[in-house]
Amino acid sequence: MIWSCFTAACSFARTFASLFVARIGVGIGEAGLSPAAYCIIADYFVKEQLGVAMSIYYMGVFIGSSLALLLGGLTIDAVANMSSMALPLVGTMTPWRLTFLVVALPGIPFALLMYTIKEPVRRNLLRTAGGAASKLGIRDSLQEFQHRWRSVTGICLGMICQSMCTYGFLAWMPTFFVRVHHWTPGQAGRSLGFLILTFGCAGMYAGGRLCDFWFRKGHVDAGLRVALPSAIGAGILYTCALLAPTAAWTLWLIGPALFMLALPMAPVVAALQLIFPNQLRSQISALLLLFVNVGGLSLGPLLPGLLNDRVFRSESMIGPSLAITIAAASLLMLLVFSLTRGAYRRDYHRWLASEQWLGAS
Repeated sequence: MIWSCFTAACSFARTFASLFVARIGVGIGEAGLSPAAYCIIADYFVKEQLGVAMSIYYMGVFIGSSLALLLGGLTIDAVANMSSMALPLVGTMTPWRLTFLVVALPGIPFALLMYTIKEPVRRNLLRTAGGAASKLGIRDSLQEFQHRWRSVTGICLGMICQSMCTYGFLAWMPTFFVRVHHWTPGQAGRSLGFLILTFGCAGMYAGGRLCDFWFRKGHVDAGLRVALPSAIGAGILYTCALLAPTAAWTLWLIGPALFMLALPMAPVVAALQLIFPNQLRSQISALLLLFVNVGGLSLGPLLPGLLNDRVFRSESMIGPSLAITIAAASLLMLLVFSLTRGAYRRDYHRWLASEQWLGAS
């Protein structure tokens, strides 16, 4: 609801400052959703089902991205050649303002569905020796983070690398097709939107299924384990796709590359829920998202641009620039998650023993 309202508010901005404030509001609305959602999902589902449950929720990332490419392009094309339009109660609106309004309106009825969600029974609470739920202050929270700092640091760094690949791909692939293969933005948006919707969602679901399968087999680090084949597959397939000689070969390879890249996104988030008490799950999820967005969302689009402008110095070399970025980030992701698995297993077993002793399950 907040996201939709602030997006609509962009339509009425009269100065740069008011537009800037409205965009901050959009970010606040988006940032507040996921940490709370992760915690609620972890309460709704048992550990053996958490990977798939988190994956289905996380599909919204790819569904939203694909719809942004598909419907966003159609909306822009539809209003680009329009003159100002007079709307009831709103007044005259120019095309760029109308675009914000059209994009915002569908979010309001979807937001109302939140009122149908029932509050779950809280699982895995940190409790006192007497069995009551503990109330954690700032010092207590910091101590809990400190006990698991190796796992948290490794997961955050690994997901920064993964998100560098994701955000680099989303930022530069339409430009790649326009510059290298001379497609129109509409052609690139439709093709990429379809691939993201199908292969991205399929990879997300497969990652959740694989995570739950490995967890039932006794691999308590299943969420991190899923990231290893993902890093190898995405690094190889994206590099081949971006260096392929024809657009057809690029499209054939991007689908499997998206599938592999999507595998660990939800399982890693699920894994983080399993080593922290309920009282801290939203906070640690917010910390993860902070690092992912500051690191991945900035470096993923930035590095290909820097390589393109400062090293290759040619607009047509955006393919090799993006390939180098994704290959390097995938290799780092593989290394970081491999080194983090041992610490994560220790933290998981330590928390499990604590749960059993305190009766927190």
